[in-house]
Amino acid sequence: MLDKIIDEIKGEFSGIVAKRHVEQISSFHRIQASPGFRQAAHYVRSSLAGTGLEAQILQYPAKKGPSFWSERSFMEWDVEEALLVLYPPEGKPERLCSFRENPVSVIQRSGATPPEGIRCQLVYVEKADDPSSYESTDVRGKVVFSSGDPNKIRQLAVEERGAVGIVLDNMNEFPPVRHRMDIADAVQYVSFWPEEVTDPLGFGFGFVVSPKKGEDLRKLLKSAKAPVEVFARVRTRFYEGTIEVVEAFIPGNTGDEVVATAHLCHPSPGANDNASGAGALIEVAAVLQHLISSGKLPRPVRGIRFLWVPEMTGTYAYLATNEEKIHRVKAAINLDMVGENQELCGSVLTIERPPRAAATFAGDVAWSVMKRLTFEAQNLAGTASYPLFRWAVSPFSGGSDHYIWSDPSVGVGCPMLIQWPDKFYHTSQDTPDKVDPHMLHVVGVAAAAYLYFLASAGPVQCSFVAREMAAHYHHEANELVEEILRAVTGKNAPVPGKEEIPPEKTRRLLALRLAFIRERKILDVESLRKLCASPGLERHIREAKEEIRRTTESVWTRGVSTLGLLEAANAENPDDQSGAAEEALPNLEELLDAPASGELPELVSEARSIIPERVFRGPVSIRGSSGIPRELLAEWESFNRKWEKHRRLFPYIGYWSDGKRNALHVSALIEAETGCRETQLVVDYVKLMEKLGYFRIRRST
Repeated sequence: MLDKIIDEIKGEFSGIVAKRHVEQISSFHRIQASPGFRQAAHYVRSSLAGTGLEAQILQYPAKKGPSFWSERSFMEWDVEEALLVLYPPEGKPERLCSFRENPVSVIQRSGATPPEGIRCQLVYVEKADDPSSYESTDVRGKVVFSSGDPNKIRQLAVEERGAVGIVLDNMNEFPPVRHRMDIADAVQYVSFWPEEVTDPLGFGFGFVVSPKKGEDLRKLLKSAKAPVEVFARVRTRFYEGTIEVVEAFIPGNTGDEVVATAHLCHPSPGANDNASGAGALIEVAAVLQHLISSGKLPRPVRGIRFLWVPEMTGTYAYLATNEEKIHRVKAAINLDMVGENQELCGSVLTIERPPRAAATFAGDVAWSVMKRLTFEAQNLAGTASYPLFRWAVSPFSGGSDHYIWSDPSVGVGCPMLIQWPDKFYHTSQDTPDKVDPHMLHVVGVAAAAYLYFLASAGPVQCSFVAREMAAHYHHEANELVEEILRAVTGKNAPVPGKEEIPPEKTRRLLALRLAFIRERKILDVESLRKLCASPGLERHIREAKEEIRRTTESVWTRGVSTLGLLEAANAENPDDQSGAAEEALPNLEELLDAPASGELPELVSEARSIIPERVFRGPVSIRGSSGIPRELLAEWESFNRKWEKHRRLFPYIGYWSDGKRNALHVSALIEAETGCRETQLVVDYVKLMEKLGYFRIRRST
């Protein structure tokens, strides 16, 4: 079934050809709404032209005013030159940044200088995104050197205090793969995000230097006995333009379809992020078109649509202008950062499942496909096979276009294929030499097989998926219990946004999360009815649901029993384990309505009284402070500072806010899905979103 599809695709897909596309796309400076992105879009379309595919470039307005659901459009931007030269008090001038040499060295969407350039003093401001840092430093007419939030620094230094520009040496860390000085000569991708700029000179310019050069500048600025100066010449412009989305389509025998997407944007080179996803998708489209048109694969029931988009922006624009088509889309898949040479980048090929709020079979299908691509090598006896690459299946995390497709208000299950972490992510060293044709082949075959299988799936294929889902659930449930029990024994190091679980809270959390995944998995299985309907499928759905329930009972019994042993080991009488495994798993609705230990009664009462509902389809999109009314700006910034470590939970609040559940239930559902409970965050967020016009709140009596 799947194996035959995979074998046909394996024989046609070329990782070498896909990498050639990656190399070509990497040569374009692909900032969203820019001439470079448009050039890349035309390259994609021209690459598809010889395959017989129907391909076109869709255009949307890039200017202040239009919105796509909650996503606000912004002006097009172009850069012709960006040069920064250091003039130390002693010694020769030194070129610090040049757009011609390193396109990442200018802050994207930077403002301009006068045509002749500008020479002025460079001053160091530690923590320049904090207003208090400027109390003893006059930056008017100067260039501020620091690190931190570029938009906040530009606001404080340029808008409010008269600086002419900023220089940053940002380098985000992703331990253990990347620490700041691991790639000391790399320059990090940094961007401003204004909706509209009418005065590029007054907006201010920006540059980025490497961590190593940043340390040199700090030493120079601290030791210099005379002012340190820089010369900057930046020629950029903002104007009303267009946002492009490339679309190609293989027709099926009905009006239904499946979708594959990859974002085409990011500064040059941006090889793995995401020329790799875009290049792989070109080859996926070409291979499927050839196999179907030649008759090697029958024409599928559903059409297959391919989209190359500016990340997030293009997906919002496409969906918001095609709302009448969304119900026809039965599943999607997102390719983002898929080509990494794992040894160089430290990456793991990951299938990221969709969020739990929208029932879907899609994540399980991607999992089933990938399992069948891992038989690359055998042991000496030939009794076992395994892959020559690292791979994993992970819960939803977000951060790319799949988080829009998978939103319950859109309702299209969309897993993501991604390699993460990546040592060179969002830096000037994300170059084509870090791209592995073999990994492009693995991902390309997986994506193509996923698409064709779902495009052609009938009752037999859906029944197969139901059985696979029940088998996957056994793994999921056991992994969940192990995760919770590891936290009790201290074997689980806390991660950001999570705390180690005290033993007294473990039993409740175990019950909540296990009851939750049982109910969500049953809904996932039932979602197969979106693909087809038959008596045979209904029988397999019933059997899968029963297997899920039996697995839950077994895993719950084991979990409670193990927990009893752990508690007994710490008790005065370690031999007393009576009743440890006799409990029944509580009902999910009862667990959702119960406050967590330590939650204040006033907070619980308020959360129960608030029933939030979103105004727009799709996740709430707010870039920096764009679109925030001035009178609410301070409140928005304060909220983000307070909940900075829990920002990953913001989309989940929207996903679960359906106008029926109260805020306490939303908080409990987020805890059930992620293990993190922050009821105060949920209450604060929905109240602020109501002020900003993104949510409605109904008060229960």
